[in-house]
Amino acid sequence: MKKSEIVWLTVKIIGLYCIYSAVTNILTFLSSFLLALQNPELFKKSVIIFLQSIVIIALYGIIGNYLLRNGKFLFDILNREEPPNTTLENLNEISIK
Repeated sequence: MKKSEIVWLTVKIIGLYCIYSAVTNILTFLSSFLLALQNPELFKKSVIIFLQSIVIIALYGIIGNYLLRNGKFLFDILNREEPPNTTLENLNEISIK
């Protein structure tokens, strides 16, 4: 396997993990929400936690969806072949002239 193929595989696996996390968080959210609906006092105290859960679910879903569909940004970062400019300057100083 070439490096680019391994990087694409890694990006897709990270995307699958994000989708998996979103689905498990949705199931946890629904069970907690149904439990809180039975007790109105508990529901009032846990509204902020529910909002945080919705944000986490949305974040995982958006990241997972992006990585599974495209993921070009993360692929470009992981597949970069050029060293950073500072390292390149240091390599030019060391090289034989």
